[in-house]
Amino acid sequence: MTSPCTLTPPSHGTPSLCSDCTALPLSLREFTVLKSNPTAPTPESDTTPLRLDPIDLGFLDSIYDRRWGCQFCRLIYDGARAGPKCDLRDDGRDKDGNRISCRLEWQLDTRASASLPMTRRLRVSTSCGSVPFFHIVPLAVDDQSSMMLGFGKRITPQANLPLVGQWFRTCTQQHPCGHPARGSNSIRPARLLDVSNHPVRLVPTPSPHTEYAALSYVWGKFIPAGVDWDTLRKYSSTVIDQVPLTVRNAFHVVRSLGINFIWVDAFCINQGDQQDVRREIAIMDRIYRNAVLTVCAASGTSTDGMSGVDGVTRHPAQGYAAMDRLQLTTLPPVADLIAATHWDSRGWTLQERLLSRRCAVFTPTEILWQCPHATWRESISLPLDRGLWTLDFIDSPYIGLQENPLRRYASCVDIYSGRTLTFTRDKLLAFEGLGQDLATGLNSELLFGLPRRYFDWAVLWEPKAVGSRLPHPSDSLPPASFPSWGWCGWDHAVEWRLSTLSGALFDLHAWLMTRTWIVWRYAGEDGSWELVWDREQPSSGAFDRGRWEGYLPEHRFPYGRSPMDIDQVIGDFHSPEDTDAPATPPSKATQLAFTTFTGRFRLSTKSLSTAAFSSDLGPGLRRFGIVDGAGDWCGTVVLGEKEWMPRVEGVFEFAAISTAKDFSMEEMDTWNYYIPEKQHQGDWYCFYALMIMPVRDEVFERVGLAKIFASAFRMGSIGRTRWRRIILE
Repeated sequence: MTSPCTLTPPSHGTPSLCSDCTALPLSLREFTVLKSNPTAPTPESDTTPLRLDPIDLGFLDSIYDRRWGCQFCRLIYDGARAGPKCDLRDDGRDKDGNRISCRLEWQLDTRASASLPMTRRLRVSTSCGSVPFFHIVPLAVDDQSSMMLGFGKRITPQANLPLVGQWFRTCTQQHPCGHPARGSNSIRPARLLDVSNHPVRLVPTPSPHTEYAALSYVWGKFIPAGVDWDTLRKYSSTVIDQVPLTVRNAFHVVRSLGINFIWVDAFCINQGDQQDVRREIAIMDRIYRNAVLTVCAASGTSTDGMSGVDGVTRHPAQGYAAMDRLQLTTLPPVADLIAATHWDSRGWTLQERLLSRRCAVFTPTEILWQCPHATWRESISLPLDRGLWTLDFIDSPYIGLQENPLRRYASCVDIYSGRTLTFTRDKLLAFEGLGQDLATGLNSELLFGLPRRYFDWAVLWEPKAVGSRLPHPSDSLPPASFPSWGWCGWDHAVEWRLSTLSGALFDLHAWLMTRTWIVWRYAGEDGSWELVWDREQPSSGAFDRGRWEGYLPEHRFPYGRSPMDIDQVIGDFHSPEDTDAPATPPSKATQLAFTTFTGRFRLSTKSLSTAAFSSDLGPGLRRFGIVDGAGDWCGTVVLGEKEWMPRVEGVFEFAAISTAKDFSMEEMDTWNYYIPEKQHQGDWYCFYALMIMPVRDEVFERVGLAKIFASAFRMGSIGRTRWRRIILE
């Protein structure tokens, strides 16, 4: 791990380069595309061909050694050590002492739509994943900054709030992202903080058209439940005494932008009134979407201030190098600057960012602006009225808003499920606003965070990390407050792994209609069993997505499958036993009931995947084998290694829930002829199956998702394969 980083100030003496760097193409010509940017200050007499091939710069430890006598090596040193999440030894080797190679590549940058790029950046990357890549760009000279589009700017210790004001005015006046959420113009929070005068007062929202900002921040040690609500309601001048520094800094920011009101959850929601909490959280998506701006306090781990605002210290992380007639500076990617913050690791802040029309993100080192049409930063010189695209727009969260709705849902759950919460009891609450937005795109309600319209696909999530069941004992919630069958029931990140689901995703709608058979029922609010997907629910034609469509609506059979369809999918596994709701009503709100066939198989360390196709699993996870009664490998399941290694050779029950096309190479790259080769070539020879553990009669918990040869259920089960009713909780 590096020691605290102190970056090198720009040199004012004679620039010096080592022998390796002297030969590098580092003039202004390489950074500027002349045919697109003819006004750029470049020597006209130099007509030698540009050298833009990738360059191997050697090993990072050698670059570290040369930094005292070479400006450019020092720049690489500063850029590598200043990068977020950098994990290097002081000598430039990784934590195990291995050498790290360094590479330079030119990347085109700064362009208007449908036009040629105007500039290039020099991308510096290494062979070590713990050293994030960064860019090197020329530093704009003050008297030529208007001609140096896409070049770097010096970041001052104090935040450039006038620049934020320019961003805000340009976005609200020129970008279509200025429109509030569809159909929700009149929906506003119940209360706002009026910052137009001193003291700040808590007031009822003046009108449905009141413009306000919203604050996204980390509570840290600040406990909103300790706020004196009676004092707040009296609009007393003592309100300011209860406001932590981060919130006061946000007041300063919005005042500078000419915004008179701000919404801050700790003060605008009565945290001691659960009815008020539920009412405001239910409209959280519209609270953030209707805000004219979300101020994201992404510096620090608590409410101890926003870097660079109103006297709070800021330490810009820029490296500099003075070359011949050129100064260079380092530029970490925007996505890395945000990902490195404690704010970006918290559960609540994901929806606050994704639901906002535009965000001003105050990171520890600089301010960033993100909206659907631009990404701006303090450290880059750009004209705001030309709509220029830069490399900083890559990985913007707003790009994902235009994705396939199902892919967007999976991506959001992937990110959110791995974030931390002060109280894990908020696992669904902190997702509710974003969930409502995602549900609209899917034309489907969510059931414990899973889209009902795609339920057979939705239950095929897998863990990305090791975790425990929720709720935790410290949450003071009754057991089974969250279901084991939903991602919300586990304290770890989840994903819908492409290698597991590739066959189903080729035509998801066809798979749902022809490769599934379960009639899912859940515990309804009235204490009876209800269909997860209500076949009477109408569907708008606007949501017809062909192969990405969910279940068919208004069909005479549940989920759009007739008994004949089911017979074709599972054949001799199908039981004449009806699939009606259980006679006994649900005993818990988290219960899910269905009937299917189950088999019993042995957990094993046996693998049919070689190192060439090893699974890319999270820390602590292992791909276990599943073997049948004869000891032959017949499937695979991903589980936590520490918990399940002592249980290898144990026999467990697996409930088949849908058909899988085949095994991926990381699941099985060595064919074992468990089924004939001819049958293998026909595909659809596997089942997705839930690994279940008994709780009591007919009641189970889900512990994993397996993929098993279909024929193993026919002839390999340890004990008879049987059709049975299952209740998961």
